[in-house]
Amino acid sequence: MNNKVISQQEEAAIVKLTEQSDDWVSVGAHKARKMFWKDVANRTIEGKRKRISISVNEDDLARLRSEAARSGIPYQTLINHLIRRHVRQ
Repeated sequence: MNNKVISQQEEAAIVKLTEQSDDWVSVGAHKARKMFWKDVANRTIEGKRKRISISVNEDDLARLRSEAARSGIPYQTLINHLIRRHVRQ
């Protein structure tokens, strides 16, 4: 699991999101969810890669990081998966 230390500002933003939102849902069985995201990560890193830089809404990024942390994967892997899923639909 990612042992990155988050800043107090990042932590405050995440806490604020959890206290103000009714949008949170259970992720279900943690082990099964973690295995799913590991599989996604492995498929995502296959093939050629191109580094990009984008600006993302801070609230959206906090939610992505929170979801990634719950799933036990790096948040960039989650973003890659979401992009890949969207463009392949």
